[in-house]
Amino acid sequence: MGRGAKVRIADYFDSAVKAWRILGTSFIRAVNEGLDDEHVVKLCTFLSGRNLIQSLNLRRNKIGNRGAIAISNYIRTADKTLTSLELERNEIEDEGGEALLKAMQNNMRMECCKLAYGNPLRSKICR
Repeated sequence: MGRGAKVRIADYFDSAVKAWRILGTSFIRAVNEGLDDEHVVKLCTFLSGRNLIQSLNLRRNKIGNRGAIAISNYIRTADKTLTSLELERNEIEDEGGEALLKAMQNNMRMECCKLAYGNPLRSKICR
């Protein structure tokens, strides 16, 4: 890798997940890191049952419906601590947006969810 080249979490994702596990972090910020649906599925598997994360910021990645559905399943079935979710500027369409909306409606802890800007989904989903 050349000098000044950006190291992306996506390239070392398994190591990042191990570091989050060891550190017991409560905030994950992986903005513009090249994360896709596969990464998000792994992340949600790691997070399930751990009740660690209060804030999850995955803006400006390549997350689509599959990743959004994985996050919504995590929120519905395993999450006890998440209060802030940022998914702006990904590739989430109506199917993923609707799954997230349904999960949010049953999550009384959620204080902030940013999804509307930069995703190709209908605006009425985010109202």
